[in-house]
Amino acid sequence: MRWPALIRQIQRRWSKPGSASVGGAGSPPSGSRTANRGGKTSSTLSQSQGESGQGTPTIPLLEQTEGYLGRPEDLIKRTLVIGNQTIVVVFIDGLVDRSSIQDMIVSHLQSASRRLRQTGKPPTPVTLSDTKNLLVGSDRLKQAGDPHVLTLALLDGATVIVSDQWEQALIASTEGWEKRDISEPETETVLRGPREGFTENLRTNTALVRRRLRTPDLMLERIRVGTSTNTSITLAWLRDVARPELVEEVKQRLRRVEMDAVLESGYLEEWIVDDPFSPFPQVMHTERPDRVTASLLEGRVAILTDGTPMALIVPATLNMLMQAADDYYGNWVLSLPTRLVRYTGMALTLLLPALYVALTAYQSELIPTPLMLAIAQQREAVPYPAIVEALMMSVVFQILIEAGVRLPRPVGSAVTIVGAIVIGQAAVAAGLVSATMVIFASLTALGSFVIPAYNLSNAIRWLGLGMLLLASLFGLTGILLGLLGIIIHLTGLRSFGEPYLLPNAPMVWSEQRDTFWRAPWWMQVRRPLQLGVRDVRRVGRAGGVGDSFKAVPQQPPVDPTARLELEQVIASAPAGSGRPNDNDTVKQQES
Repeated sequence: MRWPALIRQIQRRWSKPGSASVGGAGSPPSGSRTANRGGKTSSTLSQSQGESGQGTPTIPLLEQTEGYLGRPEDLIKRTLVIGNQTIVVVFIDGLVDRSSIQDMIVSHLQSASRRLRQTGKPPTPVTLSDTKNLLVGSDRLKQAGDPHVLTLALLDGATVIVSDQWEQALIASTEGWEKRDISEPETETVLRGPREGFTENLRTNTALVRRRLRTPDLMLERIRVGTSTNTSITLAWLRDVARPELVEEVKQRLRRVEMDAVLESGYLEEWIVDDPFSPFPQVMHTERPDRVTASLLEGRVAILTDGTPMALIVPATLNMLMQAADDYYGNWVLSLPTRLVRYTGMALTLLLPALYVALTAYQSELIPTPLMLAIAQQREAVPYPAIVEALMMSVVFQILIEAGVRLPRPVGSAVTIVGAIVIGQAAVAAGLVSATMVIFASLTALGSFVIPAYNLSNAIRWLGLGMLLLASLFGLTGILLGLLGIIIHLTGLRSFGEPYLLPNAPMVWSEQRDTFWRAPWWMQVRRPLQLGVRDVRRVGRAGGVGDSFKAVPQQPPVDPTARLELEQVIASAPAGSGRPNDNDTVKQQES
């Protein structure tokens, strides 16, 4: 009976005010002895308190910035005290280089605090300009007093420095997130040429372009798109080459993009094309810096998007999409057969299955008799019409191509090859398709692989299915109608106002030096004039000691039949003499 009374007595004793309970009111606050020693505040302690979210003074500019960010858990604040002034260094963990913050900002502020204590003079507030001059790398610092600007800077990986004695804040560039190293492009491999490709880091990509174009004419302008992602986009063009109207048109179209997120350059492509319902690509995309550089030298505009290695080039033409980087690094004599092979592959992908169905089902009299008998013998065991056979094989090969793209590279090629062989042999043995159809379907797939641009190759493959359906309904007449519709569509298609089939439709005879064949570089005197470039001269500049950066741009002659000086030298050279002598060329220009 005594135990209940004893328990109540112990409870009353522990509940008295000032009792020595753990963490109770009678225990001193953690860190009070260190914080109040001699009336001074330790800088190291203030830093640790700031990172844990405690001890940060109330600074209106900092409070507003934190409010915009929603006070996330990865927002780090480091508080330093210099005399009676409090300075807070704010950054987002994972987006910055902490060693840069320590070496460039924190260490110098701590040194200033120690020097102030050693002098023994009355503390005076450190001004914003004094702090800017104190920090190493002041050229990377800028001032801002708008919380929206500070918020965007923090999200871009910058460090913000605020103080209770300043009306504005300092923004230091300390980006240091993880990024992929420069590697060889996987979608545009070459046998000869540079092995560098763009990465997901925008600043790395612009540096790759600048390293190839060491000229003050290279212009870079940044635009932000996406209300939630605030994706950075950089426009690149050559000031004395690209038309100002083209550059302004690209800017206007990008500013009209209104969406919450831009995660890849493909988001922008659908917003800026002239005809969004066309299956043909109207914007060229590449991850090779050398292709971007070559396009800029022709007067085009490049669009680099943060977060993706794919750069967009506008305007684009069908002729551009059928060219590869190898064409300009190899022997120019072989460019004609190489490009003819590509156009042949495109024709096979578009027309071969349709021709097979049309000739076997409607116009069999056009096939030689021995060949027709062989095809009929093979199709004797096939239980359905040629259109069903062709559609089935086309769909199967589309599945194999898609599987090869999606699977890992070491596995994808093996699965595609083995799958094609096994399925083809099994289908012929089972009597589901004829051997001729398997051959035609294989040639169709191989023809699509020789097209350099994957988006163009994909469009041609699916248009080939449409041609197949027309051939099954109307025979050769359906094929002609389909071709006529495609040609009409292509002749009316535009890419940023430029005809899609330039320089073939409309035909520009003076620009045929880089279409179905590539002329040697010493013959390509002018840049492509169909884009209206400002500086038309490409080769033959005379330079020497004391000359300016570049010669005065030579404008196109008023008479379109008139030729430039170097062209006249080439035309007047004796037959079989090859390239004119460089000294003669210089003398002709000087005269």
